[in-house]
This record gives sequence, structure tokens and C-alpha cells, in this order.
Amino acid sequence: MKILIATEKPFAHEAVEGIKAIFADAGYETVLLEKYTDKAQLLEAVADVEGLIIRSDKVTAEVLAAAPKLRIVVRAGAGYDNVDLAAAKAKGVVVMNTPGQNSNAVAELALGMMVYMARNQFTAGTGSELQGKRIGIHAYGNVGRLVGRKAKALGMEHPAGALVASVLDGEPAAKAGIEAGDVITKVNGKSVDANDIHIVPESVEDASALLRAIAAHKPGAAVTLAVWRNGKAVELNVTLGDRQAGVNGGKPSEAGQKQQNQGQLGLTVRPLKDEERRELKLDGKGGLLVLDVDSSKPAAEAGVRPGDVIIKANRQTVSSPEDLSKIVTGEGSKRGAVMLQINRRGENIFRAVPVSSGK
Repeated sequence: MKILIATEKPFAHEAVEGIKAIFADAGYETVLLEKYTDKAQLLEAVADVEGLIIRSDKVTAEVLAAAPKLRIVVRAGAGYDNVDLAAAKAKGVVVMNTPGQNSNAVAELALGMMVYMARNQFTAGTGSELQGKRIGIHAYGNVGRLVGRKAKALGMEHPAGALVASVLDGEPAAKAGIEAGDVITKVNGKSVDANDIHIVPESVEDASALLRAIAAHKPGAAVTLAVWRNGKAVELNVTLGDRQAGVNGGKPSEAGQKQQNQGQLGLTVRPLKDEERRELKLDGKGGLLVLDVDSSKPAAEAGVRPGDVIIKANRQTVSSPEDLSKIVTGEGSKRGAVMLQINRRGENIFRAVPVSSGK
């Protein structure tokens, strides 16, 4: 297999050598295209490669057409903005990214820019301190979490709460009057606090903190939620329903379901409901909704998020937590990783999650 590393802005020399060593051990050939200045150079370089590694380099339909042997594109970074996903899908080319790899660097840069602006861009005169200032974080992924932790360490203030993205009809939340757009700030008077900062539009990233708070109570228990709605504080009483088992298929612990065993991956999942499957326009009967992701476990590091829907694991459809558990402890344990096919807001993505051998 021939792999091309095409980077208009090259990786560090140490990184390139490390990549080449890994591929050499696997029996792959590695070629480099660095600091190129013309698209024609890229079109020529991809002509006979099967794998392509890029940074912010653009992989357009034209580039894909010039690479008849190409099987996979890996972007060293988060997002796929620079890859024509429709064209890749049409050609059967897998596209992957590497979320979290540069998250700390980006988070540090964000804090550095805050200091820079607070100190009048380092010009003469008076400035101000970050301590005591309020920070808002738009989206709460790998970078957002790190910014939140670092900002907290600097003494910055922050709003906290779990944003409700949607409410299913007939569920306890709907019966209690919770609405999409509500921000749940407290459960029985205690703050909803995962890493202490939660501002997450259009996602359920901060569901982890809320789930842990709710899991401390038995099904059937009544809890009081403090909710921020349309600029006003509201209190709602909710009678809790049952939660599904974790990824290992085990039952919640007896002591009020305080802790669910989330398995090697660090996921809490449940089967999709029919109405959810219809809403996502998914065929078949498979699919597991990710309810919670343990930030200290492999799935979080691989970029799996609450709200994701796992369609397949190692190309096998999963319909129950037990299905996923068997694949993880079987093939996953032997191979050292499990490949998850995920539906995220209608887009299919893939995440390779490391799995320990269990030895």
C-alpha cells in the first residue's frame, strides 16, 4: 500500500519520521509532498496512491478523480471542511479525521489570546485580569472542555447548565414540562457540573453531567430541576423513569443505580426507538443512542459524543448493548481497536476506538 503525506504546511520533522516508521513496520510505502505551490503537483502525486494524509489541504472532486486507487483520506485535525465528502462517498473513499490531537494547543492559544486582549494587546497603559471575568463557550467538544478547565484554574466565572436539545413525547421529561431550549442548572439544589462549564448549542455534549446527577437517584424517585427558560428561573418536578444498561449489557448497580458499568469504551448506550429511527431516516432495526461518554475512557479520546448513534461496529450492525459488547470483547480485543460507524446529525462518520487486550 502506498501512502502520500501531502502538506502545503508540513508536519514537524519528528512527526513525519514517526508516521513513516509506523507505515514501514506495516509494510507500507510512504511518499511526501511538502510545501507544494500548485494544485497540479497534488493531482500528479495522488495518481498512484491508496492512502492520503493531509492537514488543511483541499481534497476536491478533481483531486479524487485523479486518484483512481485511493481508498482512504485522513485529515490530521478536526472536521472535514476541506474534503468533498459527497465526491468521496461516490467513489467509495473513506474519510477520517483525528479529533483531539491538537486540542490542547488550540485551548492554550485561546487562553493566550484572552490574556493578550485583556492586557490591551500588550501595549502601554492599564489592562485587566481574566480572574473574575465570565466566559462563554460555544460548543463543548475536546477544545471547549480544555478551555473550560484552564479558564476555571485562572479564576474565571462561567454559567453552568445542561442544554436540552429535544424532548421525546411521553417520556418523564416531557410529562414534567421540560422543553427544548431549556437549560437545566440544578438537580435537587445541586449544580449540574461535569467540568463546571456547559454552553452547548445544538448538541448534548453536556448530557454527561446531567446523566450522572440523575443516576444518583432510583427510578421512580421525584427530583426537582432548576431550569433557565427565556431569561427566567423555573422549577420543575420530574418522576424518573428507568435507564438502559451500559455498553457491557450489565444492569445498573443496586444502590440507586448510582454508577453504571460503561465497559472498556466508556459508553452508556441504549437501542434507538422507532420514532428516533424514523426521524434520523435510518433503515433497518439497528442503532444505539449514546447517552453518556466517560471523559477518561477511549471513546471520548476518539471523539465519540453523547447524542451520536452507533450504526455498526467493525461493519456489523448493532441493535443492543450486548451486540456492541460482544464485538468489543471479541474482535476488538484481538485487533486492539473497534471501528464505529456513527450517525451524527444525519452525517455518517467513522471513529476508531482503542480496545485493551484484556490480558
